[in-house]
Amino acid sequence: MRNAVLAAAIGKHRNRQATALVAFADHPSFSTARKVKRGLMDPGLGGQGAITPISYQQISAIARQVGRDRALWDELSAWIDHKIARAASRKSASKRFEMDADIWNGAFYDDGEWVSWSDVEEQLRYHEWRAKYPNAIRHLIPYFQDLLALAGSHHRETGRHLDVYGVIGELFGAITYGIKLNKTYAQGADGRLGNDHVEIKTITPFKSKDQVSVKVSGNFSKLLVVKINADFEVSSRMVDRSKLPKTAKPLLRIRWSDLPKAQ
Repeated sequence: MRNAVLAAAIGKHRNRQATALVAFADHPSFSTARKVKRGLMDPGLGGQGAITPISYQQISAIARQVGRDRALWDELSAWIDHKIARAASRKSASKRFEMDADIWNGAFYDDGEWVSWSDVEEQLRYHEWRAKYPNAIRHLIPYFQDLLALAGSHHRETGRHLDVYGVIGELFGAITYGIKLNKTYAQGADGRLGNDHVEIKTITPFKSKDQVSVKVSGNFSKLLVVKINADFEVSSRMVDRSKLPKTAKPLLRIRWSDLPKAQ
């Protein structure tokens, strides 16, 4: 309801018609869904704005029609239906009361936890990452996204960079390639990919040159270079050590442009 009131206030201030969308779980066990069916959720806020209800199921159905990955949305729709069905099966009167009260805030109760639209969005992100990177270590995705967002917002606010880009690069390697990261300060490479030891190097947004330095003495068979550009967009390129240039120096400098592009 807070968003509906806010929409009405903004509409009045700008002399425009305001409309607030209310997402809800559509099931006959939920009082909010019953109110929608009876047309009781469009009071108009005194003529200044309208509340337009739309169910989670309707949102996913629209996405299935217009989305590029139909299979992904089919799977997400099934997940939503399963969550709502489990929530509806709860027979406790107290839980039904809490559930109905919180539907207005875009959440419903499911087996001891609140499920909100942000949970659905997170599930969608997981599906997108899994479709793009089938070997991804999925539970690391939130840490990667939060760290990257924090680094970007901190730089925009202060003009300074946090010392987290190495960790972001390692998490990106784990997410995109399924690299199992070694423990912090472990000797050797940064992680393993099957039988290969992988060294992960990160090109940070503030580097003047798109290149990294690698210790020749390192115990690795693959090199993953992760690049974070000035817009905090992340990409990567991996190469076998056998394809790297030979050098007698202790450090090998490798330019991003010399690495093979990801397929």
